[in-house]
Amino acid sequence: MPDWRAYARGRLPRLRVPPERENEIVAELALQLDQAFAEALAGGASEADALRRAEAQFADWPALAREIDAAEARLAAQLEPSRGGALAGCWHDLRYAVRFFRRNPGFAAIATITLAFGIGGNTAVFTMVDAVALRSLPYHDPGQLTAIETRKAQQPELEPWTSASDLQDMRARTGAFSAIAGISPMWNVVLTGLGDAQRLTALYVSADFFPLLGVNPAVGRGFRPDEDNGAQTSHVVMLSYSYWQRQFGGRANAVGKSLALDNALYTVIGVLPAAFRYEGEPLAGTAEEIDVWLPLSANPIVPSPRGLRFLKVVARLKPGVSPEQSGHQLRALAAALAEKYPGTNRGFAFYVQPLRAQVNGRFRVAMLLLLGTAGFVLLMACANVANLLLARAAVRHKEIAVRVALGASRFRLLRQLFTESLCLASAGGILGLAVAFAGLKLLIAAAPASLVRAQDVRLDIRALAFACIAVWLCAIAAGLPPAWRTVRADIEAALRESGRGLTAGHHRLRATLVVAQVAAALALLASAGLLVRSFQRLLDVDPGFQARNLLTISTQIPQAANTPAGRTAMYRLIRDRLLAVPGVVDVAAVSRLPLMGMNLSTWIFVEGKSTPGEPGADVEYRAATPSYFSTMRIPLRAGRIFDDRDDANAASITLINETMARKFWPGGDPVGKRIKLGDHPAQAPWITVVGVVGDVRHVGIDTQPLPEMYRAYAADPLGSPMLVIRTATDPKPLVSALSAKVRSVSAEVPAYNVWLMQDLVDRSTAQRRFVMWLLSAFALTALLLAVVGVYGAVAQSVTQRTPEIGLRMALGASPAAALRLALGQGIRLAAVGIAIGAAAAVGLAQLMRKMLFEVQPLDPVAFTAAALALAVCAALASYVPARKAARIEPLAALRR
Repeated sequence: MPDWRAYARGRLPRLRVPPERENEIVAELALQLDQAFAEALAGGASEADALRRAEAQFADWPALAREIDAAEARLAAQLEPSRGGALAGCWHDLRYAVRFFRRNPGFAAIATITLAFGIGGNTAVFTMVDAVALRSLPYHDPGQLTAIETRKAQQPELEPWTSASDLQDMRARTGAFSAIAGISPMWNVVLTGLGDAQRLTALYVSADFFPLLGVNPAVGRGFRPDEDNGAQTSHVVMLSYSYWQRQFGGRANAVGKSLALDNALYTVIGVLPAAFRYEGEPLAGTAEEIDVWLPLSANPIVPSPRGLRFLKVVARLKPGVSPEQSGHQLRALAAALAEKYPGTNRGFAFYVQPLRAQVNGRFRVAMLLLLGTAGFVLLMACANVANLLLARAAVRHKEIAVRVALGASRFRLLRQLFTESLCLASAGGILGLAVAFAGLKLLIAAAPASLVRAQDVRLDIRALAFACIAVWLCAIAAGLPPAWRTVRADIEAALRESGRGLTAGHHRLRATLVVAQVAAALALLASAGLLVRSFQRLLDVDPGFQARNLLTISTQIPQAANTPAGRTAMYRLIRDRLLAVPGVVDVAAVSRLPLMGMNLSTWIFVEGKSTPGEPGADVEYRAATPSYFSTMRIPLRAGRIFDDRDDANAASITLINETMARKFWPGGDPVGKRIKLGDHPAQAPWITVVGVVGDVRHVGIDTQPLPEMYRAYAADPLGSPMLVIRTATDPKPLVSALSAKVRSVSAEVPAYNVWLMQDLVDRSTAQRRFVMWLLSAFALTALLLAVVGVYGAVAQSVTQRTPEIGLRMALGASPAAALRLALGQGIRLAAVGIAIGAAAAVGLAQLMRKMLFEVQPLDPVAFTAAALALAVCAALASYVPARKAARIEPLAALRR
């Protein structure tokens, strides 16, 4: 019997058709030759004669090839749209896809909703991340803006403030910058003369601050250089747009009016634009809005000695100057100042970094982690849709096989299937915009003010562009793998075996997708577990005081009482009135509350330990009343607390915290030891340590206490005391009454920043809590998608293997064996995914190292819990379709 396929293949020239179609044509020619040979034999011809007759069917093989090519071209022209070229073909594909989805609404709805939540969630997260960590600063030429920091080599943990004297030297002795501006910490000023006294938040800035940023006033003018030269105090003020609207109703005649700030008249010269907000330190991350802006020279502590560092510095590089060149100049200047002023500048260095890095650096890692997590979830959603498309392709195998047999090219089918996935992704993207809008509102509501208050977080053209890119990526990730697998299937086997050959490769692709989903889910679950463990450790931290039943109110002593005796008398009057309120147990005052960040520090020189000529060590400095420690429930560790009997010699005694005791007197008793404060120890008096109190978390719950000292209130009566009030019960109902009591002392005494101390504790953990909850939500979503993927893979396998399972059971296999067969498939997929995911989780945990608190990146509890949760859920997801396999009726399966 001749091999007619090999005979035809050897004589027929190459055709201008795809290889699959050419194989089909060769098979058809071989069948025709075989029929001619068989008919000749049946007619009585000899085998040699029958062979000649069969070969005579196609005498001119080149001509036959040309004829076939022409026929294939005509058929392709009939199958493809006749006019409009590629666009018309795409339009035809689009209409076909819409008709297909109308016939399968359930499939289309599930796929669209899945993609909508993935695209919408990612768009919402991207919008927040873009505003917080990716977008450039909203100022003129932001790439040239830099932040200059002064850091102490021996204490790099200190807040990098710069002194006013060093700022002047930077301006005079560096040529890399076109402008250098100083910015004070936030300041509270009291507005009087317009009804009750109001506390306004003020910021003192250099005259070149606004021009440096490229900000022009919306109304009026900015500060002139002569108003900030330090020769005399210039009583001019600029208003924020919101305060202008609130106080003056947006009237232009506000310019020129006078405001009584701290009992001094200031003339309004301008109003800043509505969109302006300074996003650099010290404002970034605070919930405060600046009401008024004042010249830096008007700040009362600007004339302080060179050693008092209280400014943030921002500068603009000159054109053509690199950050490296400016850094070299600043390092040289720091060395020169250290040599000229060893008492205040030795051991200090100037560093320069992009302003954007300073603003966004604290949030960048957390934000990028959330964006990456959301991206993982989107890919998992795409994998689920790809599995849906694979299942649908298994149902459509006959249709696809017939279209190929009729001459449709593989590229044509691939384009059609991709168009369908693009339609699904586009519908998901449109619905996803609504999801993104709602999701962004939830994110903004849940996010801490330190994260979103300084940024304009809203859906814009960048978010829309991101959504469009996500749509295309979803169409490619969800549509191309199943489409490619479908068009490359063995079509001849599909026609002959009702699609069993077509679906064989789908199992491998589906299994790969499920394994990837399980791996991603494990990585996210382990990461969420690490953050949850970190947050648990954070909640266990003792802040150093008892926040329950504690209320704080900030106030300011009027200028009329602005003498040490007057401030002391005013505080005592306020304290007596508060103690008269029923339910108040105790009242105290301090210069800065716990969990409000670092305070200005002072240098100390320890008797017998400090090296002459070397700069002192920085320690946090706070003034407190004697009752402060009992009111806050801060424990006494050694010695005694100062009391009212120490008022006569209050300046010669101090309290220190445990960290300071360990640092300077390790293993010894610091009580009775002496220290000196300030830049010039030779001229400073000795101060005796009379007691050691417990550490208090002043910077944040997650920040280790720094060396701190407390001076007696009598030694430095506060002009802006922060009152702490302990009550017998919940202080919330007493807020109004207590605030009124403070204001009742004088019409010039405000009451502001009224907080429950527990709210301050919660606020200190708000950012970690937000990232933890958001990552946990994504991890649970990933777990759900992975479970759905496992369930879908096992259920589809059971459906396609029903005849095989029926045959096994007909030959004696038990239902338990069928259950194990189906269940084992899901467990194997989960096991492989968990193994791969564990490696991915290790890498992700290393990237999260800075976000963890007292938890190691390879914490066994978090990893084990994630693996167990995923394994149990995968087993349950596999068990449901496995039970269906155990209930298969053998006869019904065999008939099928």
